[in-house]
Amino acid sequence: MSIEAPKLELVEVSETTITVTFVPSPSTTSYELNWKEYQQNWENHGKSAPISTEGKPEGKPVQEDAVELQPQTTYSVRLIALDADGNKGEPGKPLIVDTEAHPCGRLFR
Repeated sequence: MSIEAPKLELVEVSETTITVTFVPSPSTTSYELNWKEYQQNWENHGKSAPISTEGKPEGKPVQEDAVELQPQTTYSVRLIALDADGNKGEPGKPLIVDTEAHPCGRLFR
C-alpha cells in the first residue's frame, strides 16, 4: 500500500527561505520536505529536511522551511510521506515558488 503525501500550502517566501504548511495524515508521523532549483533534477540536486509529527495534535497544520536558498530563483518544493518502516511513498505535487530578490537601493549606515 502506497502512502500519499498531504497537499502543501505556501505560507511565506523571503530571499532565502520558503515556508510551507500541511495537515498530516493521522496514520503517518514521518515526512520529508524536498526542494531544488526548478531546472535541476531531484537525484543530484535535491535537498531535504526530515519532519516528525509524532506527539503533535491531530488535524493541526505543521509548518516547515526550505532554507539556504538563492534570492530571485525558482524552486520546486514537495513533500514525501514515510511509513513506519521508513519506506517512502510517492512524492506529492510540487509547489513552484520564486524566492524574492535582494532589495535594491538599501542604505547602509
